[in-house]
Amino acid sequence: MDEYLYKYLVLRRKLSIPQLGILALDNEPARYDEASGQLFPPKPIIVFEENTASVPDRSFFEFLAEEMGADDETVTKGFNEFSTRLCKDIEEQHVAHLKELGRFEKGDEGAVSFTPETTVLDLLPTIQANRDVLETVVATTNEKDDYWWYYAIILLIIGAGALIYYYV
Repeated sequence: MDEYLYKYLVLRRKLSIPQLGILALDNEPARYDEASGQLFPPKPIIVFEENTASVPDRSFFEFLAEEMGADDETVTKGFNEFSTRLCKDIEEQHVAHLKELGRFEKGDEGAVSFTPETTVLDLLPTIQANRDVLETVVATTNEKDDYWWYYAIILLIIGAGALIYYYV
């Protein structure tokens, strides 16, 4: 079931787990650490919002039925059992692991937290960069060439010439 949850989260960017909460895929922008002079690449992150009243939408069960090759009733029952088991593990062992997604932990106060698994994007190297170089790169990439209309006029003239040649 874990691989289907991961695939659905990547495709739809939001996954509701009953009695637990909502996992959402968000983007962490690239950032520059001025003290060390390092440029860190952008990366997707999984954000967890605890919400015991969360319920998956109909498209989730349709997705599971298609992926698993089963009917809606079987898929719904199987997912609800999976969700109940996951919540029971969190309650009894204070930890539950979802393969490819991360780990749920129950704190001393009773709040559930989520720690995402390390992804390939976490392994991307940071770049040693000088602030002046970065400002120059940003300035040159923001310059827009507004010469597209020259090409449009040339194509218009060629098209008009072809029409005149054909009909005259």
